[in-house]
Amino acid sequence: MGAQREVPRQILQQLRNWQICFWTWNLLHYVLGLGAAIGAAYVAALTFLKASTKANAYISAWRELNAARIRFELDGTLTPAMLAEANERGEQMIGKAD
Repeated sequence: MGAQREVPRQILQQLRNWQICFWTWNLLHYVLGLGAAIGAAYVAALTFLKASTKANAYISAWRELNAARIRFELDGTLTPAMLAEANERGEQMIGKAD
């Protein structure tokens, strides 16, 4: 083998710059990817937990209106306004779940 030649300083600097860029982009890629995965899991968990609250509000509203419907069917003295009031209470239950 022959004697080693000295590599120009600009080339060595460029190699260092590219290596820094590689590590920067590589680190950024994994940090952002991990952040996105954690963020997605967090949003999914919030959505999952909030859905049960909303579903419970709908079933409570349904029970309110259904009980009023049964009373209306069995008691001839009740007016349709009572059903409208039960419907309004049900809507308020659903609205509070938001």
